[in-house]
Amino acid sequence: MNLRYLLLVFGLAAGFATSAQESAPLNSDRPGQTFASPTIAVGALQIQTGFDWNYIKNTNDVYTTPVYLRYGVTNRLELNAGITPIFNNVLSPFPTFELGLRYHLVQGDQFNLTGHGRYFSADGFILGTLSSYWIMANASYVFNDGSSLNSTFGYVYASSEEDIFGFDRDGSELYLTLNYGIPIGEKWGVFIEGAYFLLNKTTMPAYQLGIFEGVDLGVSYLIQPNLQLDFFTNAPFSFGTSDGK
Repeated sequence: MNLRYLLLVFGLAAGFATSAQESAPLNSDRPGQTFASPTIAVGALQIQTGFDWNYIKNTNDVYTTPVYLRYGVTNRLELNAGITPIFNNVLSPFPTFELGLRYHLVQGDQFNLTGHGRYFSADGFILGTLSSYWIMANASYVFNDGSSLNSTFGYVYASSEEDIFGFDRDGSELYLTLNYGIPIGEKWGVFIEGAYFLLNKTTMPAYQLGIFEGVDLGVSYLIQPNLQLDFFTNAPFSFGTSDGK
């Protein structure tokens, strides 16, 4: 992992923290794989972090501790930065890095729509540096009973430094998530979510997306106005034909 990336992210965090003097309501991307549609309040700094355990059949499980920063520049514009240290992955043991921005296109009490751009980078022993560029739309609709339907639709172009058999060096992918959330009282919430790759042309973009194709189930608990605890689990699935094999 390039040291300048680490310095950049934590430098941003230090700068943001000096300007974020007042608390603001939480606007969490987590739990689940759908990004939040509203941007956070102007001048607010939000930190999303946790522990992810990824079970991988016939090999070592992979553990990550993502740290993701969101900062409100205006009442519509938000900057993002993140680092995800990776443990127990011998092929790609280095932290991933990302930068992004979001712009709140439609603001409303029930419907919200945000445009989202993102750069994502990972280093590995076999494929070298993996880079991807994302263009996404994050939308949500809140029903009268407080439940919400949320979705992220995105296009990603990904490339690697090395040309390795079994992996396409460059490729693109479309993906879609659908998330239905239900509040329980003032502090609890539950959700069910599906995520699906729409093209499946190459293995490289799917690896770069940083999301898992399948169904997510999860809960959230608001400990206090500026602290939320989330838990979710994923069940993978796949579509397709066997082609006689």
